[in-house]
Amino acid sequence: MNAAMDKYCSPSKSLEESLKEMKAMRQGKKKKRNWRVMMKEIKKDMDEGRL
Repeated sequence: MNAAMDKYCSPSKSLEESLKEMKAMRQGKKKKRNWRVMMKEIKKDMDEGRL
């Protein structure tokens, strides 16, 4: 998820943000993340109490 997005957002807003991110990645405007990077970010968020 996008860090700037509110913690509690509607499913439609979450989907909209995800689709914007996908579009930016496909256009080369945003760097793609792999599975390991995403899992490290999730673990960090959990350790910091954000998840």
